[in-house]
Amino acid sequence: MLKKCLFAIAVTALLAATLQAATPDDYGVPWEDTTDTWAYKGHPYPWPVEYKKIEICRIPVWMEIGFWVEIKGCEDAEILLVQEDCLEVGRKTGDFPCYKGCADIAIRTNFEASIDGDVSHSGMDMSHKEFFNDEEPLILPGDGNWHEIEACVVAYKVELWEENAAGTKAEIGYLKVRVKPTGSPP
Repeated sequence: MLKKCLFAIAVTALLAATLQAATPDDYGVPWEDTTDTWAYKGHPYPWPVEYKKIEICRIPVWMEIGFWVEIKGCEDAEILLVQEDCLEVGRKTGDFPCYKGCADIAIRTNFEASIDGDVSHSGMDMSHKEFFNDEEPLILPGDGNWHEIEACVVAYKVELWEENAAGTKAEIGYLKVRVKPTGSPP
């Protein structure tokens, strides 16, 4: 009788363990709902358990691109103004003395842009005109490609009489390259 009783207890314990066996959903099998929602069903048993990160959703990430402009060669560019005949640089003979100088740079931008310049100078009296590729202003297409530009300055009615000796060069200022979108703000 004791053997039968022990056997019955062992069979009952075995059946109880079998009834509590986990299904695949209990171990964290992801499932998709038919209502276009994502869900996850997980169960922390049987022990030991290792929690893992699972992907349950993907959200697209977008970026709004702002205006950008880049100038290549600006840090190395210099414009050396040399004396020219005033008529050859588009001025009248009464504008004597006249000077002209140019530097090559490259510009790219992602928007249609108007490029112009202004010479900032100090310590001398002079008039000046700035232009890029013989245009004022220069319009860039905004295609993101590099565009080779010749940045030029014409100075006239320059008063240098007491400043420097012949054959020397002196820094008189700098050309500010300015950019502006051609369209209207949104």
